[in-house]
Amino acid sequence: MSGMENIVLFFLLWLQVKQPVGSTGKYIVDVPANSPYRMADPWARIPEGTPTWGGAVSWVAVDANSNVYVLRRNAPNVVVFDANGKFLRSWGDGLFKWAHGIRVDRNGFVWATDGQDHLVYKFTNAGTLVLKLGEKGVPGNDGAHFNRPTDVAVAPNGDFFVSDGYGNSRVAKFSADGKFIRMWGTKGTGPGEFNLLHAVVIDGRGRVIVADRQNNRIQVFDQDGKFLDMWGDCGK
Repeated sequence: MSGMENIVLFFLLWLQVKQPVGSTGKYIVDVPANSPYRMADPWARIPEGTPTWGGAVSWVAVDANSNVYVLRRNAPNVVVFDANGKFLRSWGDGLFKWAHGIRVDRNGFVWATDGQDHLVYKFTNAGTLVLKLGEKGVPGNDGAHFNRPTDVAVAPNGDFFVSDGYGNSRVAKFSADGKFIRMWGTKGTGPGEFNLLHAVVIDGRGRVIVADRQNNRIQVFDQDGKFLDMWGDCGK
């Protein structure tokens, strides 16, 4: 299964998760009878002596080798498995105050956001920190600060875009070496305005696609922030 198929499968299942049944803590997932997918439960195999899941899982990402990166809100914050659920490694004991988003770029670097310490991290796939943006615990709305960022998207040339997010209502663009380039967006309901930017991706045409969650829509921009399109009535 390719990395993209893994991503699609995760979100298909996430959208179909229902409320817990009784006191077992288990969830019912409806997989249609004609679906090419099947439920693998349990899938992840955690070694003895390693902290179990416990706490909330905020996001999942898949790299080019179909390894699965799970971002959790308790230690260790990042847990990595292969496509068959075999544990590979973990890192980030207490690094995050409120882990939110995780992505793996085309070069294998892992990006993650902390929605309460107002930070954006870039790691090697082994967990070595190579870049940190923002000031820990200090919110702001400029080139050096975030206010509860949610996600990161990386363009082929290395420029990256941060959806910023819960506190601010903007997309912030940076060069590959972390230098601030520009930002766009404000709170509202019009084109180019946002109400909780929850995720951001770059599509195959190089467009910046933003999940505008509380407005129940997707907005599309070029990489300079020019509004291109809007897909409405999402999530209703």
